[in-house]
Amino acid sequence: MVARWTLVDFNVQRRGRLTLIRDLLDRLPDTHVEPDALELQPLEREPAQESFAVLGPIAPYEGKEKRGNS
Repeated sequence: MVARWTLVDFNVQRRGRLTLIRDLLDRLPDTHVEPDALELQPLEREPAQESFAVLGPIAPYEGKEKRGNS
């Protein structure tokens, strides 16, 4: 009979966690899955040029105060 548990030394918590994860991953079957082929449609026009700028501060919100239950 084979024991279905694993003893992990957790005196060093980080090493214990990594050991536990490694043991779990080692138990999983190693399978290769072929990804589906992607069919990309051609662009209808040339790609646009992106531009980035620095924004100024956002003005404070001046909405109504809290609504009362009147």
